[in-house]
Amino acid sequence: MDYVSHATRLIDAFFIFFFRIPEDAAVGFYLGCAVVAAVTVFVGDISQALAHRINLSHFRSQTKDMVHLHNLSIKALRRGDKENYKAANKLANDTFGKAFFTRAALFTVSIWPLPFAMGWLAGRFQGVDIPLPMLEKVVGFNAIFLPVYILTRIAYSRIKPKIGFLRRLDPGLAPPPEDEEKPIPWIEVIEEGMPSKKSAGEKGGAASPTTASAQEAAEAVAPK
Repeated sequence: MDYVSHATRLIDAFFIFFFRIPEDAAVGFYLGCAVVAAVTVFVGDISQALAHRINLSHFRSQTKDMVHLHNLSIKALRRGDKENYKAANKLANDTFGKAFFTRAALFTVSIWPLPFAMGWLAGRFQGVDIPLPMLEKVVGFNAIFLPVYILTRIAYSRIKPKIGFLRRLDPGLAPPPEDEEKPIPWIEVIEEGMPSKKSAGEKGGAASPTTASAQEAAEAVAPK
C-alpha cells in the first residue's frame, strides 16, 4: 500500500510541476492541461496498440470472414442468385456487427486513463474558476481540459504515423498481408448495372449480356 501512495505522490508532483512553471496562474493551468492531455492520450494509445497486438489473430480472423462473406454476397448478386445473396449478406452483416463492437471495445482501451486524469484534476482544481482567453468569463477545469484532450487526440493521430516506434507498435497502421482477400467495391456492381454508352445510344437495341446480367441481379434482390 505504501508503494501505491508513493507512486501517487510522484505522479502528482510530476503533473503539478508543469502547472507551476509560468508565473501567470491561468497560463500555467492551460500548460498543465496540455501536458496532462498529452500523457493521457499517449498512455491510452500505447494500451490500445498492445491490446490490438495481443488479439491480432482474432481481429484478422474477423476481417477475413467479413470480407469473404461480403465478396460471396456480391458474386451471388452478379449471378442473380437471390437466396445465396441473402444468406451470404446476412452472415456478412452479422460478422460486421461483431467486428464493430470488438473495435468499439478496443477504442475504450485507449480512453481508460481519461477518468483518472479527470479525477486528479478534480482533486486539484475542483471549484477553481478558470478564465477563458479573450473572454470575461470563467469556467470549471473540465470545460478546459476536455476540449484540450480532444484536440490533442486529433493532433496525435496525425503525428503518430510519422513516428517509427508508434507506427511499428500499432498493428492498425501496418500494411495488410499480401495474401489478404480484397473486398469487391459496391461501385463496381453499380457501374455494371448501368447501361454502357454504346448500348444507351442504340435505340431499341438489346442490352449487353453484362448489363442485362447485372440488371437481373439487381431485380432479384430488390424489395417487392
